[in-house]
Amino acid sequence: IENPDAFPTITTDFEVTGRNVFGCVDMDTVRVVVIPTPSIGLMGENRICTGQSATLIASGANDYVWNTGETTFSIEVTPPTATTYWVTGETQGCVGDTAFFTVSVFNDFPVAGFTANPTTGFLPLAVQFVDNSISADRLQWNFGDGNTSQELSPQHTFTTKGDYEVILVAYSPNNCPDTARMSIEVLGPAVFVPTAFSPNGDGNNDKFTMTVWGFEQFSIRIFSRWGQEVFAADTKKFEWD
Repeated sequence: IENPDAFPTITTDFEVTGRNVFGCVDMDTVRVVVIPTPSIGLMGENRICTGQSATLIASGANDYVWNTGETTFSIEVTPPTATTYWVTGETQGCVGDTAFFTVSVFNDFPVAGFTANPTTGFLPLAVQFVDNSISADRLQWNFGDGNTSQELSPQHTFTTKGDYEVILVAYSPNNCPDTARMSIEVLGPAVFVPTAFSPNGDGNNDKFTMTVWGFEQFSIRIFSRWGQEVFAADTKKFEWD
C-alpha cells in the first residue's frame, strides 16, 4: 500500500520497504509517538461562607483553560452564591476532558458573644467565661496566654501579670465564623501598709492590718525598737492592736 493509515494506541515504530522497477530495495523506519489523552482532575474547597474564597487546583495536563478565562493550574474564586467552575487541559496538543467543580456558599453566620467575671484582678486570677453566642454549633476560645479551649463556658486561671485579649470564635453548622473579643487585666502582687494606727479604743483605726493581693503565702513579724518580737502572723488576714 502506498499511503496506508495507521491508528496506534501506544508509541510504535513502523518500517517501510520499497522496491523500484529495477529490483533495488531500500528500507526506512518511522516512530509515531502516542501522547495519552490528559485526564483532568479538579479539587478544592467545595463549601465556603459568604465573603470567603476557595482555591481550585487542576491536575493531569500541562496547560489549562478555565471558564473564568484564567490559564494557571490553580485559581482563587469568591462566588456570591453556589457556582460551578470547569477547566479543560492540554498536553503537547492533545486536549483532555473537561472537569467540573461546584462551590457551595452558605450564609448562616452565628453571633459570637460572652461575658467574663472578673475582668480585672490580682494573680493568680481565675476567670469564669460564659458563652452567650447565638446559633453557634461549636466554639473555639483563645485566652491570649497560649491556652485554648473548646468548652461551652470554661474557667481559666491567669498566672502571669499582663493584659490579655480573650478571643471567642463561634462557628455555625456550616462552619461560618463570627468573633468576639474581651480584655482581661491581670495585676501583679501588691501590699498596702498603713503608715500609722491609733490603738486608743475609740473604734477608729484601733488595729494595725495590711491589705495583700496576689501572694499565695504570707508572714509578718513585728519587732520593738530593742529588737524584741512583739507580734507574728502567718496569714494575710491579721490584726494587731
